[in-house]
Amino acid sequence: MNKSVKTETYCDIRYDKSGHILYIKFIGDMKESEYKDVWRTGVQNAFDLGVEKIIIDQSEIGDIPFLARAWVITSLYKKIKRELSPDLAVSVLSSSNSVHKSGMQYLVKAFRKISGFAIDFHPTYEESTAWLNTIRS
Repeated sequence: MNKSVKTETYCDIRYDKSGHILYIKFIGDMKESEYKDVWRTGVQNAFDLGVEKIIIDQSEIGDIPFLARAWVITSLYKKIKRELSPDLAVSVLSSSNSVHKSGMQYLVKAFRKISGFAIDFHPTYEESTAWLNTIRS
């Protein structure tokens, strides 16, 4: 059963207790403060719940300020590396918009390089869940 963690016009964050997976969905255009809020809430819940499996859904993401994306790498990364499990596995559902897709690919490339986390792209929740379960059972 999924437990709602946070639902706003710009995000839907849920926790699947049975699969021990945190789902973070970005929705529509976001202000910098909203984008940061989604990431902060997601990271804090991953820490509080002790999850090692996360699905980040960017399939419905809209426009995001560039500086907000940069903030994830320059500021939030330190908290992620310090507080989350080194065994973290993340599946990403990309936007079909080429600008948003390339922005997320940039973040993923940077995270892979500096973190060692298992991060991969998948087209559906089902494929994401299946992949995460092969990485972290």
